[in-house]
Amino acid sequence: MRLIVPYPPGGGTDIFARMSGERLGDALGQLVIGNRAGAAGVLGAEAAAKAAPDGYTLVVGGDEIARKTYRLQLRAPKPRTEQSRA
Repeated sequence: MRLIVPYPPGGGTDIFARMSGERLGDALGQLVIGNRAGAAGVLGAEAAAKAAPDGYTLVVGGDEIARKTYRLQLRAPKPRTEQSRA
């Protein structure tokens, strides 16, 4: 099992994940905790979203990741279509 922490090591979310991960590891077997910091948590959330859909990857985070990702999508440039080029 893999637990992704989308923030740098040593912060509150990391400490929570490691304390919780200890119990999860005892209950489920091997648990690997990895930090994927950057872009205010979006990089870690993206890594979890792109992981194999086998149920063995979790991400620790709050609703702030979803809000930031949504806002980034709103600001992203829209791809041009054939109709918009005419």
